[in-house]
Amino acid sequence: MVLTAGSLALNNTGDTISIWDREGELRLRISYGPEGGLNQSLTRNPDLTGNFPLELHSEIPLAEGRLYSPGVKLDGAVFGICP
Repeated sequence: MVLTAGSLALNNTGDTISIWDREGELRLRISYGPEGGLNQSLTRNPDLTGNFPLELHSEIPLAEGRLYSPGVKLDGAVFGICP
């Protein structure tokens, strides 16, 4: 399920993202620092299930030096059905 409400603006110098469910329970909170301004994605490794903190995209071997992979997995493959 994807939900959009307004816009999302994150700072390159650091920010905190919090996600709550319908009952108001905090489901996820993640923070990042100045690594957000290094002109590349911060991502989970492996895709979808990796632990936090987020990693610099280009430093993950599977990404083969790419700085980002919008809409696809680290290796460029398309996502299947999410768990």
